[in-house]
Amino acid sequence: MRWAIPLLWLLVACADPAGEDVEPDCPAPFESATCGELRCFEPEARLASAHGPHDWVYLEEGAPLAAEFGGQTSTCCYHVMVGVETEGLCPIVEISVAFSLEDGDGALVSLHDQVRNVQMVREEPARSIQRFWGLRSMIPCGWWPDDPAHPDAACPEGAGSRGRIEDQPVHLRVTVEDRDGRRATDEAWLDSWCCTDQS
Repeated sequence: MRWAIPLLWLLVACADPAGEDVEPDCPAPFESATCGELRCFEPEARLASAHGPHDWVYLEEGAPLAAEFGGQTSTCCYHVMVGVETEGLCPIVEISVAFSLEDGDGALVSLHDQVRNVQMVREEPARSIQRFWGLRSMIPCGWWPDDPAHPDAACPEGAGSRGRIEDQPVHLRVTVEDRDGRRATDEAWLDSWCCTDQS
């Protein structure tokens, strides 16, 4: 009966979110070499807008996304806030965020790319659901919004000299990869609007 306990662990670890076994024998399981966790499904990522754990808003196609004024170290600039939730990855990951927009001529313009190495916060350890928040994707000054609360906002390029971000479709893409090389991606076109104030 020595095989009974390992077999029971394999069946429990490969349960789906509804609590039912994906397959009785969990075909093609993956055991992490870095965090020792067992997975029977491909990892997933879900985009969000979030300053912290208590204002989490998932971002699906066409969702509103606020341009924000100010931040932790400066009151001069505009950005959007990004969070990500993953399932099926180890906690220590590399997060890549690509922020872009489609200008009036239909061309894709990169606004801000960033890569962060972080330890995510486990929300549901049994399902490996984890989150990271507070990622600021900066808006270049040439695309600053027309903000009635800060009409005198100025920058070297000229505020809004290339267009107003709230007048363009914006795109967010997030890719999360753990140290096993397992990767999950989510992306969406979003409806930006002006503005909230974090100064």
